[in-house]
Amino acid sequence: MRSDGTTIGVSRWAWDTGGIDAQVVYNRSLKLGPLWVIPIKGASSYGQPVVNMPRTRNANKVYLSLIGTDTAKDLLAMRLQLEPDSKSATPGAIHFPNDDEIFSTTEAKQLVSEVLIPKLINGRVVYRWDNQGRRNEALDCWVYGLAALRISKIRFQLNLETLAEQRKILSKNHKTNCLSRRWPECSEGANDVARGFNRTTAGSGNRSAQIING
Repeated sequence: MRSDGTTIGVSRWAWDTGGIDAQVVYNRSLKLGPLWVIPIKGASSYGQPVVNMPRTRNANKVYLSLIGTDTAKDLLAMRLQLEPDSKSATPGAIHFPNDDEIFSTTEAKQLVSEVLIPKLINGRVVYRWDNQGRRNEALDCWVYGLAALRISKIRFQLNLETLAEQRKILSKNHKTNCLSRRWPECSEGANDVARGFNRTTAGSGNRSAQIING
């Protein structure tokens, strides 16, 4: 639950099929819902869209989607450089919880674990992201979360502006109810509520990310 009283739900879940038996991912997708749990894998070529979700299912009856990991990392690296404006909203700026139980130094280091290094490909020098042996699970899950968001917006018409307006109305109603009824949940600490945002799971060879609705 958010601090304004609205419930946080999972809209879509992107699950990497690399490093694990892909059939396990396919089975879970079919069990929980093929349009809710989306199996993904990295695109084989550079410069692909953040995500390419097929219109039809594959032979395993799932929507196996290709992730343009380099494209996603380029975008996220650019957004990390944006400085939020305290007086107004900054489109694209990244905000992190001020709570070590949710976002610690470990996660922060993993988000910036990769650097662009020059590589010679087909006689040309190009730059590619490389973790140089550092752990990068948090970055991978961040990419998957972005992919899940793109799928939700492009294929399922998720409108973030509409959600924001709805949240303002719910927040206003919640504050009114808190004043009139003094609900116990109105006194919940911001940090306790914020823990609900931490719904991204990661692990070597079994990484997934969820896009939170609201």
